[in-house]
This record gives sequence, structure tokens and C-alpha cells, in this order.
Amino acid sequence: MSNFFEFLRGVPFFRSLPDSDIETIKETCREKLYKTGDIICNEGDIGDNLFIIVCGSVEIWKNYKTNNNDLLSVYGPGQLFGELSLIDDSPRSATVVARQDCKLLSIQRDDFNEITRPNPVSKSIMCYLSNMIRKRTETFTQGLQIRNRKLQKAHEDRLKIEAKYNAALLEKNNLLRKIHHQVSHNLETITNVLDIQASLTDDKQMYKLYQKNFNRIKAMLLFHQAVCQMLNSSGTKAGIYIGRLVNEICDFYEIQPDIFNIQISVENIMLHPQDAIPLGLIINEFLSGTFQNFSQPDKDNLIQISLKNIEGGEVELSVSKHKSDLDEIENPELYIIKQLADKHLGRSFQIEEDGKIWLFIRFIPRN
Repeated sequence: MSNFFEFLRGVPFFRSLPDSDIETIKETCREKLYKTGDIICNEGDIGDNLFIIVCGSVEIWKNYKTNNNDLLSVYGPGQLFGELSLIDDSPRSATVVARQDCKLLSIQRDDFNEITRPNPVSKSIMCYLSNMIRKRTETFTQGLQIRNRKLQKAHEDRLKIEAKYNAALLEKNNLLRKIHHQVSHNLETITNVLDIQASLTDDKQMYKLYQKNFNRIKAMLLFHQAVCQMLNSSGTKAGIYIGRLVNEICDFYEIQPDIFNIQISVENIMLHPQDAIPLGLIINEFLSGTFQNFSQPDKDNLIQISLKNIEGGEVELSVSKHKSDLDEIENPELYIIKQLADKHLGRSFQIEEDGKIWLFIRFIPRN
């Protein structure tokens, strides 16, 4: 055991002792080895030795063999455990389990009593301190168990709230889907009626009016169908939503890439349904009006659509196209777009520059 003298002299519990006492303690120590997971001592057992950790680590558990067990601490090299039972003859206050393969030094009760026999006053003081430590440890452990139970209950309550919240979101989502399906059905009925009325009139001006309204409602129908397909509890991805909507409208008006150059730039933004609907209607109105009013393919038929985050927590939608002759006279689509933006989103403003019309819509997104 001579190789453990320097180790014992470095243990904080023995650091103030003279070398002669450390030599006496060393002669009483017995080396013990434990594998990971081995139980070194059980709570409630009668303790007849203390342990000093040479290498490895151990876990100190309260109520180890129950469902309400608590890990009190982890001890490593140079630390002691089991000393209280050795001092006051009380049962073990905790279970100790090898966290890693470890080497321990053990001092038996008889050897410990022999070392402390010359100084009974010290033994009496140690018994008093041991009893005080046990009571404080027990109080601390009880408090820890109460806090753990409260935390467990809070966790269970949170899971129940999350489940209710998710169920409410699912119910809301299903309701929105039903609403959009019903709106789609109603719009489809209206387009059928308009189509029949248009086929029954010989008035070219009236036919053109029927056709214009038919196309607008049909594009709105496409929008609602897109919403039905993409709507989910967390919102709609703006990039996918706008891209699909533009494709649907272009397909309806049979727009080919060589007729219009449509550039879409959308940041990673999730749209709330109450924002997605007016945004979709605005893009629909803008594209529908543009497609209905163009005459011949031209290299200047560039359309730009952008959605991005800006300062102040706002989102900005910008759409642009080259100015046409119709824009000089009237453009009911731009008027409708501004009304939609001002009433359902935020604010809008228009800029005309270098023969182009830029329309900007800024709003604070809903959560």
C-alpha cells in the first residue's frame, strides 16, 4: 500500500494531518475495484466502511430502486463517501453506483474506531456533525423531490396544453379547408352562369364584359384551389404559394414564356391565411389585368414580383410592369389592388419610373 501514501496526503479530508497519521490510515486501507453499473452500497444498509475514490467516478442516488429516484451528486477522485454511517452507526443514507470503472480505498469500521480511539472528544464531535449533516441532507432531498414532482406535473400539464392547442389548430385548419372548398364551389357555379349568359348575347361589348368578369372569377377560383391544397396549421410558404399561383394564372390565360418574362423573388416567409388571401388576390388582379390588356409580344413585357422582409418588422410586396397605353387612360385593376391592400393588409403606394409602373404594398404580418 506504499504507493497510496502520496495520494492520501493529497485528499482534502486528510490534508491537515501529519504524515504519521496518514501512514496509519494508509495501513488500514484496502483496495477495491468496481465495474460500471456496480452497486457499491445500498440505501438503508448498515454501513461498516467508508470509501475513498482513487480513480473513476460514482453516482449518489436517493430512492435508487424506485420510480421517484433522484441523482444527488457525482463524486470523482479524492472524494469520500460512506463516512457518516461509519461515524454514527446509522444506515446508509443513499445508494452509490459506479458511474465508470473505478478503484476505491476502503477503511473498515473497526480500523476507523481504532484510529479515533485515542481522542474520544473528536469522535463525539464527529458524531454530532454527522447527525447534523444527515438531517440537513434529508431536508434538502425532500425539498428536491417536491420540486421534481412539481416540475414533472408542470411538464405533463404543458404536454396536455400542447395537445389541446394542436387539436384546435387542426380543427381550425379543417374548417378553413371546408370554407375554401365551399367558396371554390360557389365561384365555379358563378363562372358557369357567366359562361352561359355570355353565349346567349350578341352584344360584343356585353360579351367582352362577361368574359372579363368570367376570367377574373376563374382566376380567383384557381387561387382558392391553391389555398385548399397548401393550407396547413403553420401557415403557407410564400415562395411555393406565389409560384404556384402565378403558374395557375399563366396556364389559364395560356401565357407562354416568350410572351412575358415573369421574374419572382420571394424570401423565406410563412404567410398567415389572412395575409395569404389578399396577397393572392392582389397578384391575381395584377396579372389578370396585365394579361387581358396586352396586344403583341414585346421584349419589354417584363413582370417582376418580389416579397421580402424590411425594417420595422414589415413585409413588402412589390410588383412591376412596363406602362401600357391603357395605363394612361384607366386601369381598374390598379384601383382594386390598392383597395385590397389598404383595407386588408397595410399601405400601398405607386411609383412610375423609366416607363415602368412599380406598386409597393407594406404590411405587418400576422402570427
